[in-house]
Amino acid sequence: MFISFTKQQVLSLKEYSFVLSQLINFKWAQLLEKFNHSPRIASKVKGISDNTIKRSSLTKYKNILLKSNNYQAIDFYTGKVLQENDISVDHVIPWSFMYSDDIWNLVLTSKSNNSSKSNIIPSQDVIESLKERNARLVKLINDSKYKDELLLAIENDYVDKFYLAMKI
Repeated sequence: MFISFTKQQVLSLKEYSFVLSQLINFKWAQLLEKFNHSPRIASKVKGISDNTIKRSSLTKYKNILLKSNNYQAIDFYTGKVLQENDISVDHVIPWSFMYSDDIWNLVLTSKSNNSSKSNIIPSQDVIESLKERNARLVKLINDSKYKDELLLAIENDYVDKFYLAMKI
């Protein structure tokens, strides 16, 4: 079937072409999110989302993360004891990839480690350590919100899935 347009219809479409292309790209990105392990694709595609994603404070996770080491502040990456004024909560899989603050992806580290790490992709050893930490932490916490989040992440193998998606 062939559809023909009048010159006026074509000019009207051309007038709205930018908006239409943005809408089509946004809808396409939303569809991709259903079939892709990369989170929040639509929010990451420049120019198609007006949502400005802001990082929230991670200090609310500090006490729960301390629980995984019997309330000792141990640097996840180095194993060293952290001073109270040098504790930072870090995303193992960088926030710029996840755009999310999920307990299964958060660890304690020093402020200098956190800032120097930036958006570096972690090693496979770090990923394995994170999975082990999550298995320990889920047994220790009672807060149903975080426990459910951890169980879901473990059951669905989020750490490996997001790590592999990030490396692609």
